[in-house]
Amino acid sequence: MGSAPHDEALSAGARTAALDVVLQALRGRGSFDDVDEALAWAALDAAGVQGGWREAVRQAGGPRAVLGRGALSSFASPVRRTRVLSPNDVATRLQALRPWLREGGRVVVGDELQRFERQPACCLYGFGEGRVPPPRASSMGARGVAGAVVAIVGSRRADLAWCQRAERVAAACARAGVVVVSGGAPGIDRAAQRAAREAGGGVIVVQGTTARPPVDVAVDAGLCWLSPYGPWRAGARHLFAERNAWIAACADVVVVVCGAARSGTRHTVDAALRFRRPVVTLAADDACPLGAIPRRLAALGAPVVDDEDVDVAALLAAPWWGDGLSLPGFAAVDDGAPAAPIAGAAPRTADAARAGADADASPLLQLLARHGPLLLDDAAARLCTPVRALLAEVALLELEGIVRREGALLHGASGR
Repeated sequence: MGSAPHDEALSAGARTAALDVVLQALRGRGSFDDVDEALAWAALDAAGVQGGWREAVRQAGGPRAVLGRGALSSFASPVRRTRVLSPNDVATRLQALRPWLREGGRVVVGDELQRFERQPACCLYGFGEGRVPPPRASSMGARGVAGAVVAIVGSRRADLAWCQRAERVAAACARAGVVVVSGGAPGIDRAAQRAAREAGGGVIVVQGTTARPPVDVAVDAGLCWLSPYGPWRAGARHLFAERNAWIAACADVVVVVCGAARSGTRHTVDAALRFRRPVVTLAADDACPLGAIPRRLAALGAPVVDDEDVDVAALLAAPWWGDGLSLPGFAAVDDGAPAAPIAGAAPRTADAARAGADADASPLLQLLARHGPLLLDDAAARLCTPVRALLAEVALLELEGIVRREGALLHGASGR
């Protein structure tokens, strides 16, 4: 195999054989020059190196060079450095990738990561024959409609009427050659996914669980099933909120079908605004609780789509309306009512570049010092820590008067 680039056409058997080469090299019984490059990126991911350091790894000669020099800890921020694993521990984690590869999974690297520039990753974990299309050119005339990606998001508790509205938008997009991305959850996600596939369109599903083959899903050239999380990651509730940021990062436009004020849909809107992705919405009447987010978006200036007669070209040309608006502020409001903004976190590239100067301080305190107040789920996602474990740390810091908690919002003490 040598140092040849990763071959997407490798069979499942060849992929597991390539994994054995990585494991032997990590255990000191082989050369990293012979390691498949995609699996070398997976090894960095397993070690705890975050995506914000991807370019630094490239400048250092690539993942094989970093592994060969034993320089893993050099590519982690001070906050994360003590969590970077040894080569033997990395090998143990990578063993969990074997069932994924055996079932036809692949490690996603290269051009398919270009869409995730605002949500960087060492690699993703893919399943299915579809591929993530490259980003579109900057001008509408050059980029056209085909090959664009539209996220269709909404509540998992949506009733038939809401799901039918999502299906109409998804089918129109698919017939125009637009790829639909969703989270694969019940309700709006699956309705959009099903309609797009039935219309012959491509679908990208970003799952909020660790990499494992999807169950009872037809795998064909139209499906690209992705997970940002290797199989060694423990399942946690905050991964689903973090997954929504990946959906927004992948999309050219985010279409909000429905969502209650406190639903996970707001995480996708939050991320779309951080990443400067245009957000459009469907109309919602005043009486429907699931219309809270669409009503709020419309009030803030988001374009409203007519799902009975979808103009896909106009949808993709939706203007950016979020200048001066950092976050929509849905979390602490009654349906339809204004609220104070939610405190948000910067992309992880900023986390890597601006790690706290005080390396001895708690990672949570460093995070709060950089970003200000954070939701508990957001803080857990940034620190790659289960919410339960973070709550235990918060309780201790509260007793010391260092952290103050207001519901789900965490504040760092002034002057710390």
